[in-house]
Amino acid sequence: MAIGSKVVLLFAALLCIGHASAVALDYTEVRKELVEFSNATTQVVPGFNFGDQSYFRFISQDSPAQTNLKTSNHTFSSATNILQDIHTREEVGVSIGICEETTALNLATGFYELFCSFTFVFADGTIALQGQFLSTPNDIAIVGGTRAYTGATGIAHENTIAANPLTGEFTIGYNLRFYVLPKFTLPDLFLDVGVPPVNGACNPNSANPNQCFSAAGSDSICCQGQCPAQPGVSPACA
Repeated sequence: MAIGSKVVLLFAALLCIGHASAVALDYTEVRKELVEFSNATTQVVPGFNFGDQSYFRFISQDSPAQTNLKTSNHTFSSATNILQDIHTREEVGVSIGICEETTALNLATGFYELFCSFTFVFADGTIALQGQFLSTPNDIAIVGGTRAYTGATGIAHENTIAANPLTGEFTIGYNLRFYVLPKFTLPDLFLDVGVPPVNGACNPNSANPNQCFSAAGSDSICCQGQCPAQPGVSPACA
């Protein structure tokens, strides 16, 4: 009996392994080795080497009254930085995103530690990266992608190649390893017949009380007693 149980468990384990392998085949591994260069608008110091800095006020929407969550004169946004293949130095894309302060100035490095959300834009798609931007080397999560990089998930390992804490100029290497799903597209959405207010139950208080969308989203349906003639404008419901 014990031997039979072991055989059943082994067979179940093999089935699980086989199933996992089949799922894994749906993903494709992608490797990229890139270098990012700062441009004038991503340098930290305003007015120095054409530096540019943007300030934000973060608002909490947890209550009807807006509450100031945090105001920081050091929070800055990133403009577009150039991405190159680190081996061929061919320009392959751009990086754009935003960073927020997470700690005070690190006196040892001269930099603020940041939380960043940014996107690498390539000719065949994009990948989204997010995480705490610590003193490098550091890993940042790859949390999504589009087109050729649909559903991208993985790691971007970053390391500082050069940096100037006075001007904010930097050069960073990115060693990327991530997995993508097969490319797919989703259909456009349209209003369906039979779902209010598309079924003709118009609202008399609406700015367009005698119009409702048809299934195609382009033809109007007149409500009885409220539409003496076919509307001459695009259908709309509120």
